[in-house]
Amino acid sequence: MGLNQKLDGRFTKVEEKGDSMDFGLGIVNSKITLSDTTNDRLQEKVTYLQSHWKRTILVFRGISEATSVSQ
Repeated sequence: MGLNQKLDGRFTKVEEKGDSMDFGLGIVNSKITLSDTTNDRLQEKVTYLQSHWKRTILVFRGISEATSVSQ
């Protein structure tokens, strides 16, 4: 086996590993995007629930909710 064949074999292995890493990075990026989307939806739900809870507390305490913001 000559030097060129050894180098070709090594280059092929490096290329295969590079392709495998690209595929793995694609999967990781997809999971990060999904996690970001899920995080955004959960944050929206938390904000809604906090707002709903505050309105509920005001009603139970007999305080009317302001209809407009005054300065």
